[in-house]
Amino acid sequence: MSHDVCPKCGADVYRTKDTFSGEIWVEFSCTKCNWSAEENWGVATWKAMSDAREDEVVRDNPASPLPPDDSADPPSETGRPWQKAFAGAVFLLIALSLLMFFRSGT
Repeated sequence: MSHDVCPKCGADVYRTKDTFSGEIWVEFSCTKCNWSAEENWGVATWKAMSDAREDEVVRDNPASPLPPDDSADPPSETGRPWQKAFAGAVFLLIALSLLMFFRSGT
């Protein structure tokens, strides 16, 4: 049950939402009479997506419940070729900006 007005005094109710625990907890509070109530609105979206990802990993590799640690492998060169071009363009832009700054007579 959502609260827009306080059931005790009829003033506006403030609503705060917390999903830190993996569930959506909503607190309704009235500053006029100090009334408050909490409601659980179910599983948070991030938690559902995380659980689905874990299920997908387990289904793809039943021997290992966690995703493989790829930190020892070098990054793939074929994964995202635009990243190198973007990084190069940013570097060039910064270098040119610094050159113009120091040539301006500071």
